[in-house]
Amino acid sequence: MFETYVSNTVVATGNNTAISSADHVTYRAWMPVECYGEFDYCFYFSNTVDSTWDDGSEAYAGMPGSSYTIESASVSNGRTEFDANVEPTSTVTVTFSGETQKTVSPNETFWSDPITLDLSEDHYLLWKWTLSGTDIPAICMSNMTYSYADQGDDKGFLYTNEIPLPQLFGCAREGMTQIMTIGDSVTQGCQTSDFSYQFWAA
Repeated sequence: MFETYVSNTVVATGNNTAISSADHVTYRAWMPVECYGEFDYCFYFSNTVDSTWDDGSEAYAGMPGSSYTIESASVSNGRTEFDANVEPTSTVTVTFSGETQKTVSPNETFWSDPITLDLSEDHYLLWKWTLSGTDIPAICMSNMTYSYADQGDDKGFLYTNEIPLPQLFGCAREGMTQIMTIGDSVTQGCQTSDFSYQFWAA
């Protein structure tokens, strides 16, 4: 069934670094989508770093993450605002084989259960989850999207440059053509402008 799910986010979320330690940390990210409306979504995860960061001393391609725990996960209609400390009104719990929590093993790959989400035009998909563990594969967003973390220190959600996210925000929709491109973050257009990509290939 998973072959029916294709990416519906504008922002790629490959792992190019790792969170050294998280203790009940809650992360939020507003993801711009390509197609609006009501769709079934399914989220794919990889507990492996798949890109080398800098000189490879901190993170490198193929580096396994350690065991970590997903304490909760959800998606919401993120609307068009980015106030990280305001709770959304429409939230759908993400589960894993029917469970709201999951212990992830090193190098494990897995899918969430399907959920249904309806997004109006120009609204963002808001991803939220709480994690505990060490060496959790993540992405340095570098202002590619609005991402925040609540460390549980009574400071609320603060902007974070490094955030763990699903590898694929999969959406069950038809009419897609599969295209493979080879390149790097420059080809992808990373950091050409804040909170967006400008694809050099395009």
